[in-house]
Amino acid sequence: MKREENTGIGRNILRTIAFAIAMLITTFSASAASTFQIGPLLYKVLSEEDRTVEVTDRGYGVPKNLEIPKKIIYSSKTYTVTSIGEYAFSECTVLTSVTIPNSVTSIGEYAFSECTGLTSVTIPNSVTSIGNSAFKSCWRLTSVTIGNSVTSIGNSAFESCPLLTEINVSTENNKYASIDGVVYSKDLTSLFLYPRGKTESQFTIPNSVTSIGESAFEHCSKLTSITIPNSVTSIGEYAFYWCSGLTSVTIPNSVTSIGESAFEHCSKLTSITIPNSVTSIGNSTFCGCSKLTNVTIPNSVTSIGKLAFYDCSGLTSVTIPNSVTSIGSSAFSGRSGLETIYCYWDDPISCAPIFSYNVLENAVLYIPFGRINTYEKVDPWRNFWEIKEMDYSGIESINGEGAKVAVNEGVITIDGNAGTVRVYSASGQLVYSGTDGRVEGLTKGIYIVTIGHKSIKVII
Repeated sequence: MKREENTGIGRNILRTIAFAIAMLITTFSASAASTFQIGPLLYKVLSEEDRTVEVTDRGYGVPKNLEIPKKIIYSSKTYTVTSIGEYAFSECTVLTSVTIPNSVTSIGEYAFSECTGLTSVTIPNSVTSIGNSAFKSCWRLTSVTIGNSVTSIGNSAFESCPLLTEINVSTENNKYASIDGVVYSKDLTSLFLYPRGKTESQFTIPNSVTSIGESAFEHCSKLTSITIPNSVTSIGEYAFYWCSGLTSVTIPNSVTSIGESAFEHCSKLTSITIPNSVTSIGNSTFCGCSKLTNVTIPNSVTSIGKLAFYDCSGLTSVTIPNSVTSIGSSAFSGRSGLETIYCYWDDPISCAPIFSYNVLENAVLYIPFGRINTYEKVDPWRNFWEIKEMDYSGIESINGEGAKVAVNEGVITIDGNAGTVRVYSASGQLVYSGTDGRVEGLTKGIYIVTIGHKSIKVII
């Protein structure tokens, strides 16, 4: 009886194994039927009902001048090529030109990324979308023609194309327009893409533009100055990333948001004005701006992202207003040259390590008078070797008596019809009296600037 039971169990196991093998064979056959190769290209069936396929990859023997077919025949069936898939030609360095048929409606992410031999691309009118990084790092790409049906161009679609000097957009395109090779939204309210290889060192954005898109000027190494009109309200992520020739930027009061890494690795940027309309400084916004010597964080800012001023070795002084409620890790770390840090909080916020060891050891942290016991209980502030109290009352940079007083790179400037200007040290000693618009040569510290009947306290 037990022997018969064992035999029954064995038969059941065999049936189970046979069924599993049959399922695997069926699955494999279905998969094999949905993906196939014709010539040097691999295709995947998108719809048997519509008989459409996507180019998914390439095999050996891809020619330098490739013409993607509009239709193919496989297993006695005719299919239409409607898509170029993700990574389909990525790193295909042999490719110098490609003809995309007007049956294709979409180009996937990274589809032609790192095709370093590709020199020009014409995107037909049938294409409606270009994926993220679709032509990223096509180093020899010099011109692109965008058809009139494209309504979506992905982030970083033409990133790291240093020779790209010409972008042509069909005048019939319902979303994008091109002026002198610069791509805007059709209504000219968004600057979308600025060709990396354009030779202009100066660029003026039209005052109809309200937003600068992600990666718009990325790697524009020849750009030295940019005029941003007060119509612009947002600067996208990586907007000026690695613009290694950019020396100064004035952000208008209309801007309310600056994206992550917007000015990262602008290694020649010496000064930047952040208006009091900005509420946050994103992650890595000024990371690697090694020559940045002066930056004013307005009291509208509530958050400073991680790595925001990382490796800003030229920055010797920073003032953190009491409006700031969060600071990301390593915000002022890396190769830092900070000598003085001014904090306005009565009750300091606690945050992750944000300063380099050499800053904690050598820089002076200035805090409001009477608050040293509070700061010495909160990280990272209590890690400073030298903490000094000071009277912050009345410190500002505002208009007074018809003149505007500001501090930039250790120099007090007075614009307007000020008359006689007197500058006193914090101890009350007169250090300057005159009518010049600039007061230079003062050591770091607090000064009182008197214009007429108004006194303004400033920090150098």
